[in-house]
Amino acid sequence: MTTKRPVFSVVIPVYNSERSLNELSKRVIEVFKKEIKADYEIIFVDDGSNDRSWDVLKGLKHNNTRITIIQLSRNFGQHNATLCGFNFCRGDYIVTLDDDLQHPPEEIPKLYRRMIETGTDVVIGRPEKKKHSLFRNLGSLIIDKAYQKIFDKPAGLYIGSFRLLKGWVVKEIILNKSPNPMIGGLILQTTDKIVNETLLHCKRVYGPSNYKIGKIVKLILDLFVNYSTLPLKIVSGCGFLFFIVSFVAGIIVVIRKIFGFITVPGWASLILLFLFFSGMNMIVLGVVGEYVARIIKEVMCSKQYLIREKLNGD
Repeated sequence: MTTKRPVFSVVIPVYNSERSLNELSKRVIEVFKKEIKADYEIIFVDDGSNDRSWDVLKGLKHNNTRITIIQLSRNFGQHNATLCGFNFCRGDYIVTLDDDLQHPPEEIPKLYRRMIETGTDVVIGRPEKKKHSLFRNLGSLIIDKAYQKIFDKPAGLYIGSFRLLKGWVVKEIILNKSPNPMIGGLILQTTDKIVNETLLHCKRVYGPSNYKIGKIVKLILDLFVNYSTLPLKIVSGCGFLFFIVSFVAGIIVVIRKIFGFITVPGWASLILLFLFFSGMNMIVLGVVGEYVARIIKEVMCSKQYLIREKLNGD
C-alpha cells in the first residue's frame, strides 16, 4: 500500500465485466493524470463474478500500484460490494461508479467542481438521458418513490450510483452493519446536503445488464422491509378496511334474514368468508414473517460481505 494518503478514492463494484475493465481503468487513470491532477487510489471489488473479471483485475493491479482489488467469496450484491470498498478507501473524497462504462469516468471532474462550488457533502450524477431498458427505468421509478416515502427525499433529487462523497460521510455509512444495506438510503440518513449534477449516460456496450428482474425486485423488497414499516401499515389498513366491509355486509345479511329475504342459509357465503379471511391471515403472516426473518439475520450477525482475497496497492 502506498504510504501517501490519497486525496481521491474510486470504488467500483465489479460483476461479470471482464470486457470493460481494461478500458474503464485506463479512462479513470487518465482523468486523474490529466484533469484532476491529484493523488488517487482505485478499489475494485469483484462481487463473485463467474467470468474472468478477477484475472483481469489481477493484471490491472500488477501494472498499477494505485489499484487495490478485492474478491468476495460469492455474489452479495452491488450495495454490499460498494460498502466493502468503503471500508478500505482512504481518500478525502470518494467516487463510486458502475463497471459497465455507462458512467463515463470523464464526468468525475464535474462532480468535484460541483462539490467545491456548493460546499455540499454529496454530489450525485443525474443522467442527461437514461440509456437503460424500460423495465430497469420502471424499477428505478419505484425505488425513487420509495426513497421519497421512507427517507423524505426531496421530489426533485435523483439518487444514483455515480456519485462523489466526502470522506466523513463514508465513515458514517460504514457504521451500518445491516446485511442488506442500501447506499442511497444510508446517504439520505447521514446528510441532507446533497445535490445533483447532470452528466452523460452512455449505452451499455459489453453484454446485457446484470440487473435482472429478480435483482430489481429484491432491491425494492430490501428497501421497504429494512428501512420502513410501510408493508405492516398497509396490511393493517387493509385488515381494518376489510373488517368494516365485512361488518357492513353482516348487518345487511341480518336485516335480510329478519325480513325473510333469506330463507335457507347457503354454504357459499360461509365458504367465501372463510377463504377471504384465510387469505388475509396468510398475507399478514407473510409480511410479519419477512420482518422476523430479517430480525433473525441481524441477531445472527449475518455478514454484509466475505472476502476471499485482497491485493493492496504497493
